[in-house]
Amino acid sequence: MKLQSKITLYITAILFIVMTSTGYLSFKEMKNLIKEERSKEVIKLAQTVATIDVIKDNLGKKNGDGPIQYYVERLRLKTNVQFIVVFDMNGVRYSHPYEENIGKIFVGGDEALVLSAGESYVSEAEGTLGPSLRGFAPVYKDGVQVGAVSVGILIGNINEEIYQKLSKFIPFLIIGLTIGTLGASLLAYSIKKSIFGLEPEEIAVLLGEKQAILESIKEGIIAVDTKGNITSYNNVASELLSLSSEDLGKNILNYINDHFILEVLDKKISLKNVENRINNHINIICNYNTLMDYNKEFLGVVINFRDLTEVKELAEELTGIKKILWSLRAQNHEFMNKLHTISGLIQLEEYDKAVEYISDIGDKRNEISEILNEDINNSHLQGLLLSKYNKAEEEKVQFIISDKSKLDFLPEKLDSDDLASIVGNLIDNAIEAVKIDGSGVVKFNIYNDDKFLNIMVEDNGSGIDEGIKEKIFDRGTSTKEGQRGYGMHIIKNILDRVEGTINYYNCDGAGFIVKIPMKGSRDNDKSNDSRR
Repeated sequence: MKLQSKITLYITAILFIVMTSTGYLSFKEMKNLIKEERSKEVIKLAQTVATIDVIKDNLGKKNGDGPIQYYVERLRLKTNVQFIVVFDMNGVRYSHPYEENIGKIFVGGDEALVLSAGESYVSEAEGTLGPSLRGFAPVYKDGVQVGAVSVGILIGNINEEIYQKLSKFIPFLIIGLTIGTLGASLLAYSIKKSIFGLEPEEIAVLLGEKQAILESIKEGIIAVDTKGNITSYNNVASELLSLSSEDLGKNILNYINDHFILEVLDKKISLKNVENRINNHINIICNYNTLMDYNKEFLGVVINFRDLTEVKELAEELTGIKKILWSLRAQNHEFMNKLHTISGLIQLEEYDKAVEYISDIGDKRNEISEILNEDINNSHLQGLLLSKYNKAEEEKVQFIISDKSKLDFLPEKLDSDDLASIVGNLIDNAIEAVKIDGSGVVKFNIYNDDKFLNIMVEDNGSGIDEGIKEKIFDRGTSTKEGQRGYGMHIIKNILDRVEGTINYYNCDGAGFIVKIPMKGSRDNDKSNDSRR
């Protein structure tokens, strides 16, 4: 049975049972009330008849039934009763709706108490006219009981009265049942619509598939509600954040020092590829996706994240060959250009200039190699600066590394990956700004003392655009087209984490100065980085 039919049937059955029970209880209550009302009527009428002089004067006398019958029948026709029977102490009738029963013994067996004890009461018994509700009252004359009066209403008439009253109530029960059935059908339709027309079995299958998919993904996934409280998570998230079932309903900020989630919850927007940290030592990369229901109502956020170390290792493996090929291509291109220059000078018989040109090239290479190998004690930065030097030559940009550059130690909170992100983004932006006409110059300097690590990058480009100065570190801020504007944002996040600062200025172009506190410097990963 389909869910919609099942809901409609169940609610209709419940309504039918409720309505039937209500009708039955109403019938019982109404019957009791009518019986009680009629009982009061018959006993009161019996007591009234018992006090009438015609009854008292003629009861027990010969031919006394005539006056009694005449008077009682006239009275009965004026009242809502089926019979008024007057009988003497021997039970002999002096009145009856059917005159042929006058003179006969009263029938029913319930008259004994009124004759023997002189009490007034109501009883149910079957007499000559059938089952009836009968009220008895003793008749006294001069203080002596001379007989009794029985006033009765047939049970069939009472039931007919009950059915007449109930018949006015039944249409409302039917209308209520009809409206309830229609309501049940609409409710079932609404429920079915809200679950996209799926049956419970299909939902169970989808939930099982969803759970299997979540657990097969090698990324941490956490769902939070509109207040940032955790509603669900997968095993990877549980392992990275040490979550258990007891943590459901608790705020995500207890586990990730994450101000981005507040931005997403406030602005109801998605964010992609955001770098963050867990417990101040595990780097993660996060995606924030808003969660909406079928009415586009905001329900919360789904956060998926992965250990950035793993991502970087994987990226290095996947892109290592590409970097090598790009570097070889750039060097080959520059080498061929230089060979063509040397070849031209030789063909022009400018031998001295050819020798001088070769000497200049060698001096520049030696100068760069000496700075990198002797003064920069970090293999990540050495490789990065060499690749940027080659890239600058490819773009016809003069890349000058200051001969005063010196790096012995990294700050306590800064690692080689973060340093490479800061330097790489600054140099890339500088090269991008001056690679237009071949006259571009990019200058780089890095050195550390006891208090700070200092990084400076300058270019002779057009400077920083006035329109983006105030928001240069905001995500997506760029003067270039496409998916740009992430580099400065990444730099600012790293510096905020390591308590560093960055200042910028316009000179002949643009300049940036980065200062990072050493705070008890440590020897720069010498186990992995060796001087070249």
